[in-house]
Amino acid sequence: MASSYYIQYHNADNVGSYPTEDLDFETDVDLLTIDNSVKYGSWIHTSKKTVENAVGHYCFLIVGKTEKIKKYYLWSFFKIEEYEIDDNDKYILYGHGYDFERPILLNELENFNDFKNYCGNFGLGFQNIDKHLFCKTLSSFTDESYLLENSKDILFPSTQQYQDVISKSLSEKQIKILQTLYYFPDSSATAKELAKALNYESYHAANRQIGQIGKVISQQTGIVPPTYHGKNGEQQAYFLLIGEYYKDTGWEMWDELQQALKNLNLVSVDTDNSNERLPTETFQFDEKELFTEGKVVQVFVNRYERNQKARQECIRYHGDKCFVCDFDFGMTYGDIAKGFIHVHHLTQLADINEEYDVDPINDLVPLCANCHSVIHLTKPAMTIEELKKRLKKSSR
Repeated sequence: MASSYYIQYHNADNVGSYPTEDLDFETDVDLLTIDNSVKYGSWIHTSKKTVENAVGHYCFLIVGKTEKIKKYYLWSFFKIEEYEIDDNDKYILYGHGYDFERPILLNELENFNDFKNYCGNFGLGFQNIDKHLFCKTLSSFTDESYLLENSKDILFPSTQQYQDVISKSLSEKQIKILQTLYYFPDSSATAKELAKALNYESYHAANRQIGQIGKVISQQTGIVPPTYHGKNGEQQAYFLLIGEYYKDTGWEMWDELQQALKNLNLVSVDTDNSNERLPTETFQFDEKELFTEGKVVQVFVNRYERNQKARQECIRYHGDKCFVCDFDFGMTYGDIAKGFIHVHHLTQLADINEEYDVDPINDLVPLCANCHSVIHLTKPAMTIEELKKRLKKSSR
């Protein structure tokens, strides 16, 4: 896909500030010196729906300010990587980019006046400029390779680096968090989904934990992530050392980090599921097999699924209320039990007797502990419909 180019116009006279924070608005633009390092941030706000088609492409930020005469400056250059819509239905554009150390005056450049007219005196704000020859002039001031290299190289520690940090510097709790993220479908989860899986009271706790793990990785590898503009000003985006981040779907763990967890035998892989079990799945065993002289022994049975991935996808789709009686552990017992639920195979595992790819949506359903126990009181186990009929009959 060929790159396209857009502009966003910032009318500093109307706004009363420069687009880059902490700059004295009374200082003439020609006298400013701006940090031009590559960083991840929210670069512009706009009401233009055009941005939905601009993801993956590039944008120039042009600033207009009156200093005796109206002057126009090329201020920033960034790659549009994602967007979100705020409460006022305006788009916030995120991506990697940089400010020019010395904003470039455009007024006297060839074809600028024609370009300004083409853009409706910049009245449209955000728009595509591929068809105007001044696009090439703007591009001549940018270095795409610099932008791309700096936005990617800093995000990818090697598999060996990840392994060293995990084995030498991370706590058991931090490793558990990485394992939990790994087992989500596509090793991708939002802060809310992680918090739920880890039984945290708030998604903010999951955010903090991911950030702290990323900070340890940065400290031990010397790899410094880009910065972003947060509530407390410009901050290091340590969370990006865990995985690529998207507003809607959260973190998608880097392949190198996934491989490091596999190499250290901290997660199971598809070729060896012999010791996996779906958490809170129950099986019908003879009591003699489970107990020997009063001592509980661990029983391994045939395993047919990637445990956490199948479980999380089932709950993500069906929810965490009981499929039969609608019991909600979190509503009854509070935050400590929020998200807890058993998962039931609609087809008995013992009847399959061969390895198969479990369908988390069609093969699994969430059940409370009571319904899960009762459904297995018969051999073969009752169907969901049979258990619902029994429950309805007994409640009359």
